[in-house]
Amino acid sequence: MKRRNRDSVGDRDSGSVKRRMRERSESGSLGPRRPKNDVWVELPPVPQTHYAPRDDDEDEDPGVPLPGETPLGNDADDDVDETLPIRTLDRFSLFNASTKKFVSSERLLADDLSGDIVGVGVARPYADDDDLDDLTTEGQRLLLSSILECSLHWVLDNEQLDQKIYLRTQNAWYILLSPAPSYARYHLALQRKHHVTDAIISWCLMTVNTTVVDLLVYINSPTAGVRPPLLRYTGSVTADDLTSPDFISYFAATMDRLSDDSIGLYQRVLQASVIQKLYPDLSPSPAPSVSSSTPQRFCRKLNDVEKNVLQHSDHTVVTTRVGAIAQSLFSQELRTIPMSADLEQRALLPAPAHPVHHEDPTSMEWVEHTDKAHIYRSVQIDGILYKAGDFVIVQVGDDSDKGRSKNATSAEAWCPSNGLANKKWFCRINYFFEEPVEGKGWRKFFHAQWLVHGSKTLLQEAAHPRALYWLNECDDLGLECIYSACNVTILPHGQPEPLEEVTGPENNFFLGLTLDDEAHSFKQQSPKEIKQALAHCDKHRPCFPCGLTVMQEIHTTWTRLAKGGYTYQGIDYHVDDFVYVHTCPTSEGTATLLDIAQITQFVDNEHGGLFLRVRLYGRYDKLVKASGALLPRDNRRLVRTNVYQNIESRCVEGKAFVACPASARAKETWVQRDDHFYCDLSQHSSASPTLEPLTSGALAQCMDCNAADLDSFMAEECLMATHGKLRGLELFAGAGGLSTGLEMSGFIETKWAVEFSPSAAKTFQANHAQAVTYNQSSNCLLEHAINNAEGKCPSPLYSIGRGKDEELPPLPPRGEVDFIYGGPPCQSFSMMNHCRRPDDKRSTLVCNMISYVEFYRPQYFLLENVAGIFSYHLDRQGQGKHVVKKLKMGVVKFILRALTALGYQIQFRILQAGQYGAPQGRRRVIFLGARGDMPMPAYPIPQYAYSTRLQNIKLPIHEILYPTFRVGHGDQGHQCAPLPAVTINDAISDLPKFDWQNPHTVLAQSEEDVQELKKRQCEGILTLDAVACRGPSAANIHPGFNKPHDYLYPPLTRYQMWLRGEGGDKVTYHYTLRYQDKVIERVCNIPMTGKGRFPNHTDLPVKLQMGTFMKNSKSKTQYQTVYGRLHGDGHFLTAMTSLAPNCKGGRVIHPNQKRVLTVREYARSQGFPDSYQFLSTNTKPSKVAEDQLRQIGNAVPVPLALALGKEIGKALIQLWDKEEDEA
Repeated sequence: MKRRNRDSVGDRDSGSVKRRMRERSESGSLGPRRPKNDVWVELPPVPQTHYAPRDDDEDEDPGVPLPGETPLGNDADDDVDETLPIRTLDRFSLFNASTKKFVSSERLLADDLSGDIVGVGVARPYADDDDLDDLTTEGQRLLLSSILECSLHWVLDNEQLDQKIYLRTQNAWYILLSPAPSYARYHLALQRKHHVTDAIISWCLMTVNTTVVDLLVYINSPTAGVRPPLLRYTGSVTADDLTSPDFISYFAATMDRLSDDSIGLYQRVLQASVIQKLYPDLSPSPAPSVSSSTPQRFCRKLNDVEKNVLQHSDHTVVTTRVGAIAQSLFSQELRTIPMSADLEQRALLPAPAHPVHHEDPTSMEWVEHTDKAHIYRSVQIDGILYKAGDFVIVQVGDDSDKGRSKNATSAEAWCPSNGLANKKWFCRINYFFEEPVEGKGWRKFFHAQWLVHGSKTLLQEAAHPRALYWLNECDDLGLECIYSACNVTILPHGQPEPLEEVTGPENNFFLGLTLDDEAHSFKQQSPKEIKQALAHCDKHRPCFPCGLTVMQEIHTTWTRLAKGGYTYQGIDYHVDDFVYVHTCPTSEGTATLLDIAQITQFVDNEHGGLFLRVRLYGRYDKLVKASGALLPRDNRRLVRTNVYQNIESRCVEGKAFVACPASARAKETWVQRDDHFYCDLSQHSSASPTLEPLTSGALAQCMDCNAADLDSFMAEECLMATHGKLRGLELFAGAGGLSTGLEMSGFIETKWAVEFSPSAAKTFQANHAQAVTYNQSSNCLLEHAINNAEGKCPSPLYSIGRGKDEELPPLPPRGEVDFIYGGPPCQSFSMMNHCRRPDDKRSTLVCNMISYVEFYRPQYFLLENVAGIFSYHLDRQGQGKHVVKKLKMGVVKFILRALTALGYQIQFRILQAGQYGAPQGRRRVIFLGARGDMPMPAYPIPQYAYSTRLQNIKLPIHEILYPTFRVGHGDQGHQCAPLPAVTINDAISDLPKFDWQNPHTVLAQSEEDVQELKKRQCEGILTLDAVACRGPSAANIHPGFNKPHDYLYPPLTRYQMWLRGEGGDKVTYHYTLRYQDKVIERVCNIPMTGKGRFPNHTDLPVKLQMGTFMKNSKSKTQYQTVYGRLHGDGHFLTAMTSLAPNCKGGRVIHPNQKRVLTVREYARSQGFPDSYQFLSTNTKPSKVAEDQLRQIGNAVPVPLALALGKEIGKALIQLWDKEEDEA
């Protein structure tokens, strides 16, 4: 039998064509035919043999992405299979490039395509088979370049045949869908062979013992073969068709291909009795044949070392408890590693059976009285004793919280294994009392603190069926509503919950954490907090929620101090103190810059309100900007004015600390702390720009408050020196943005880091020399650590990047890790992923990360991810009317459940990096956990008035998750801040300038272009070639400064000063990637100013405009970032892993230079210091730059990490203070 290349899957025997045409004629499936030399020829009603070009045909162009398509690479000299996108092609035609004459699709099966066949059709982006179900997405008619290859019948990872037909051009792979009506007859032969072959193999894999008749029934059934919209052959297939020489040749070649891809699958097909009968000549052990490329991006070894490693996938490794919870929520397979020294399991107390009050009681008698009239400690109801402190089950009533009430009756909140959770409420009795009721005499009540079942919280379906949580809410309830006593086991702080395999009656619960119903977090109330709240209660009426209410009322009331001044929200205010002032309070959450003023007098008005007489201090930066002078700015520098105002007390939003340090060193030390400013200038009149020096003695201050601030700072420094830093383990560490920021806080040291990517691991190690960096899978490392702890002596692990040349040390033993943090891969959750799947294996890596928490039991835990995690749902296995198959926010629920199960407090919130000093808009979800015996850190309050406010998040429990506010909460909170947001100019204006050289591929150079070029060169702006070249002659340098280069200016802003540090006077990585000539030309022609604030592709000259976007009805909104120019006074878009100006998210063009951002500018958008190295295991310059951009784009912004580190530090100070007090 002749052996063929995998793409040469048949020859064109005219005899089989004659037989097939004759058979189809007899069946009447085609139109009229007439015999001529024993050949039947189809005569279409309107014969069309050539392709007629259309006006909306767009030439296939590597520089033009399809709508919604994400670029895979930027390099022109990339290997084809590494970077080509995959697309679908619908209503297609294939024809000769010169004559436009249609050609049969069977021509594509030739060993060597001559390059004369081209195609046309409606193209759409493709990422997985879900895209085949939605053809409503607006596509683009593309005129394909020469077709270079055809691939079909290859084996998927799941040992199934891929049913698609692929074509490859120089620019993309295309999946063929339906042919154009005028071309359909030219595709019929290949369509028939392809369909029948797929059906034969599928049938043989389903059944071994079968007959030819059974096989034909299956082939001709509507269910056989391909799924819609892949085209299925609808004609009749006979036994003669299966044994025709033409089909045998095609089928044999396909089986050869099958044996190459999967010998096991090949032999399974061969075992079928029908194959042995029809094709006895097929060899049971064929020799291997030569294989050609396949269109799958991740199914083969790539030449790019980094991309090859990143395609690796292994089973997610989990620990016992985490695995038990995960397996009930995730559909993916997980690998559980048992631990003999598992966490101690605390059993629930034996559950006695309690009498139940089905009807109103017949008798209620007080038993134990207090020394205060009408207040009691116990009561007997129908002979059953109830005491203060007892937990009881009560009848359901009306819940004033409408969202919670609606959620309680939803399918998601139904608890299938505990009926009490669905039909009753729970509370603890604090005390009993009686009151007169008009017309009814004295009525008996009890005052109770509410509990809530886990299924009625955000956990919903993920909740433990026996879990109750405290609520900081209380009520007066009539005794008659008591249903029964409730069996509750109170867990000690940090004690893990019992496993779900609990026995006994439904009335058996455990209780430990408190649900913050507004923040939707689970926290542990400390004994100190409980004692403080109860101190505000009548001793006969002890109630923690009541005490909290009294404390809140005191906290939010301006109260006069005995020695002068006032206290408000725990802050003392005196004359000469500096305060933040918000003169326009709003409930809409808008971000505004707070004013800074100095209190000169407190004024009580005649209506009892409090006013403050203040002196305003101006912003030095604002004066510099208004002058237009190129002077260094400093957002911590203030100017004293002679402007005085009376403000209402409600406009005061915290205290600032302002000094006039005598030296530059003292000034820098002073402003390193939050809310600290300096003032060394005075302005006598707003009409006069003249500024005069201000001496330290001329600045009045409240000496007591300054002394207290200094004492607090010194005490913190002493505690830090005594206790040392948290020992941190970072998982999924990437390039190290999170570790860098956390370490800058001074409270955390990353001692171990795990990163799978060799390049990112190399970068991390270079910048964190004190840390042990593990370039290995976190799954393998966890399994190795557990086996090590179990004494199993596992084989050593090696670095992925260096193989057996670098043996990795074991992970640290238990007890040495204080803090675990990291950001599991976010691609499965990201909204930029247009094909998110609930079974994406990457989504289970959060299970692996929390398994590290179970193994190490650290004090603190932090998980960072994209906001898309809120809209990512899980597919749940289960049956029954109350089992919800789609878990909304499933990963969020898992994280909350897993950590609370381990005895951890947990909270989550969306934070905006721009509010913490990053010059970009980057929203990140931060899960922050603390072991139950540790103080819980707060989220950092916004420090920078970022222009775009964070939106509220709607939760599946009909409640709202609000952002972190500096002042107020809920609907009354607003996102004001004391510092102006860091802009693009603030971040990069000190860097050397250069433009790309316009290649003028489309538009010839004009005299105006020549003059502008000369002008920009006179301004010191270099012009550099940036066009990508192909082959070995490609340039090995990047456009820009490939070697360290002098900065253009000294630091012009505090942000620049912070990033430059003491790293020297040279800038590194100040270069861009190379791009196709048309991309370069479009970038160079984007105007500095356009129709809107951000010029984009719509501002291009007509000849450079892209029909893909200009003809799209969504162009004005969905694609406004394509070829978008940034605004210097604005902010960077969320950093991506590539810089592609020709795609959505492509607003990456420099504000005033004709190019995209450089690697260094990109790093500054994320807050990386200029001394930070970005390394790669690749050697090709273009690949190195791609690695650098990928590492930067995947990182956590350093300023955001720094803010989080400071808050964790405050929690540590609180803990250390408590320990010293107890000592």
